[in-house]
Amino acid sequence: MATTHEAGPKGTQVRNQTLSHEDRSEISRRAAETRKERDPQAFSKMGQKGAEVRNQNLSPAERSEASRRAAEKRKEEDPDAFSKMGHMGAEARNQNLSPEQRSEASRKAAETRGHESLSEAGRKGGAHSHGGGRKTEVTEE
Repeated sequence: MATTHEAGPKGTQVRNQTLSHEDRSEISRRAAETRKERDPQAFSKMGQKGAEVRNQNLSPAERSEASRRAAEKRKEEDPDAFSKMGHMGAEARNQNLSPEQRSEASRKAAETRGHESLSEAGRKGGAHSHGGGRKTEVTEE
């Protein structure tokens, strides 16, 4: 007798022999929806596994190029994707940190943002507060 694990693929084979392409597509679509409901990260996990397998045979330069293309595509589809991923990563890291470690990480992050903001503000502010350097007249001919 077949185990439940073995019966699933065998049942699928039998159904696929008797169903039209459209029916199989509809069943696949419903199965994907069910999977997303049960585990919203399921397709991300499968994508990561697929990428790991594909990347095994790629050189570092090819992996870098594939990552760059994937990042560009992700930005086009969802401009806030990297912000969201950063937030999720921070939450995951924070779960493993003590309150003192979280406080120290927050302090460093604020310090880093402060330095970046100050230097950028200095460049922008300097141009405005000091007249922006040399003034040039534009003459139209």
